[in-house]
Amino acid sequence: MHSNSLLDHLESEGKALLAKLGTANVYDHNLSRGECREAIIKFALRPILPRYFGLAPGQVFGADGAVSKALDIIMYDSVFSVVLPTLDGRIVAPADSVFGSIEIKTKLNSEELDDVIEKTRSLVSIERPHTNAYQFTPYAGLDLGATLTGDTRDRSHYVNAAIALGGMDGRTVRDVLAKEMDEDRRLPDIVVNLSKGFTVVKVTRIPEIGLTLGDTEWAYRDFTYLDTGHRTIPLFCLYLIEKCGMIRLKSSQPHGLYNSVLRSLRPEPSDPKRLA
Repeated sequence: MHSNSLLDHLESEGKALLAKLGTANVYDHNLSRGECREAIIKFALRPILPRYFGLAPGQVFGADGAVSKALDIIMYDSVFSVVLPTLDGRIVAPADSVFGSIEIKTKLNSEELDDVIEKTRSLVSIERPHTNAYQFTPYAGLDLGATLTGDTRDRSHYVNAAIALGGMDGRTVRDVLAKEMDEDRRLPDIVVNLSKGFTVVKVTRIPEIGLTLGDTEWAYRDFTYLDTGHRTIPLFCLYLIEKCGMIRLKSSQPHGLYNSVLRSLRPEPSDPKRLA
């Protein structure tokens, strides 16, 4: 598809999605946080993101017992992952099953941006097994060994994002994140504002290309402001698809968890001789 045709399609699709969000009254501040989140998932994210990406609110836990803050949307592997649903519609997900998180803010101000940053740090601080490009599925991968070379950069990172319905100016968001970067680089990868139509995103600089979103998983140098207008939603989803696609999850090994539970319960066989 020609680039101009693609941009026209993105703008048309973005307008349609924004209209659906308007019909769902997501810009009405009387809506509850949960109602707003559900509308964002249904009308903005789910129509574009592949079903492979599960979307649900909840918390993430690590093998060492670390637990994230409550996250508005967890992006997880809905094919291989083992997540535990709760009675209130949330999930508890092992870190090995998670691509990242999305925070929803009806009005993004400095306090809410700080909240996004803190929740991002609560997730990215959870360690999980290192992976590389040769981890093809959570259960199958290729060990290059000592004689083969390839892209062995770590691909166990997380993608963290925020969607704002209104609030502070995009250049202010960019400046706050850029300043925060000097103290702690564990920051959201992308922040979008739907009513104002802007995107603030991590970038790096490649000499032959200039500013690019590529390689920001391993090293980024700054944040940039983009006037994305009606294309904000589809571009946001395309960004998530690309960045989550760079992650390689490793199996959380449910049988290992199950055996741990069995050991903690101290099972007693009816005839110990049969297990000898």
